[in-house]
Amino acid sequence: MIYFPYAKINIGLNVIRKREDGLHDIKSVFYPLPIKDVLEIRPAADGEETTFVQTGIPLMMEYQEDNLVMKAYRLLAENYPQIPALNIHLHKIIPPQAGLGGGSSDAAFTLLLINRVCELDIPSEQLHEYAKQLGSDVAFFLQNEPKYVLGAGDILRDTRMDLSGYWLTLLKIPDGISTKEAYEHITPCMARIRYEKMMPVYRWKSSLRNDFEPYVFEKYPVLAAFKDYFYKMGAKFVSLTGTGSCIYAVSTNKLDLKDITDNALFLWQGML
Repeated sequence: MIYFPYAKINIGLNVIRKREDGLHDIKSVFYPLPIKDVLEIRPAADGEETTFVQTGIPLMMEYQEDNLVMKAYRLLAENYPQIPALNIHLHKIIPPQAGLGGGSSDAAFTLLLINRVCELDIPSEQLHEYAKQLGSDVAFFLQNEPKYVLGAGDILRDTRMDLSGYWLTLLKIPDGISTKEAYEHITPCMARIRYEKMMPVYRWKSSLRNDFEPYVFEKYPVLAAFKDYFYKMGAKFVSLTGTGSCIYAVSTNKLDLKDITDNALFLWQGML
C-alpha cells in the first residue's frame, strides 16, 4: 500500500518563550502543500525481518534507524506486538532541513499506513498521541488542512486560511539548517499578530514575520537576496518557512524563474 506524505509551509512563525522542558512555545499557521514524498509499506515474506529502504533525495543521517519512519514503526511495534515484519520504502522528494516538515510528515503517514496495512484499528485520538511522542509537529500531518498552531507545535486550532487560486514558489539552497541550531540563535518575544483572525494576503508583507529570518539570512545572505528578487517579480508575500533554508513566495501569477539558473537549488512551483 502506498501513501503520499505532504509538505507544509509556515505562514508567520513567532517564538513566544522557552519552556522548562526545553521546548519552545510558538504561534504559526501550518499550511499543507501538494509536494509529496512516496511511502510504501507491505508485509514482508515469511521468515524475513523488517526492512527499510530510502531513495530519492539523500537524508542527512548516519544510520537509517534514526529516520522518523523507523521511529514511528518501532513505537507502534512496541505497543502492538502483532505487527508482522514489514518492507518499508520511502522515496524522498521533500528536501530535508528545509522547514517543510518532510520528516514529520513521513512519520505521521507511517502511523496511518501501518494502522491500515496491519488492520490495527487504532482510533484517531490514540494516533495523535503517538504522533506527539515522535515530534511536536507530527500530529499536524494527520490532518491535511490548514491549522493555527500553538504550544510546541502540537496544539492545533481551526483556521479559515485559504490560499486556493494563489501560486506558490519554493526555493531551497543546498545548505541545510537543523532545528536545534536555529533555536540556539533565537530570542523569544511575544507575537503581536492574532493568527486566529488571519488578515488578507496583501497585508501580510507589513505584518507577518518569521522570527528565524534574521539568523538564517545572516548565515545565508543569498536567501535574503532571493526574497527581494521574488518581491521584484511581483510576489505578494515572501518568507522563510520553519527553521530551514527554504523560502516561499505567494503570488497571483506564476513567477518567471528563467533568470535562476543554479542547478544546485531546489525549485518548485504550483497553484494551490
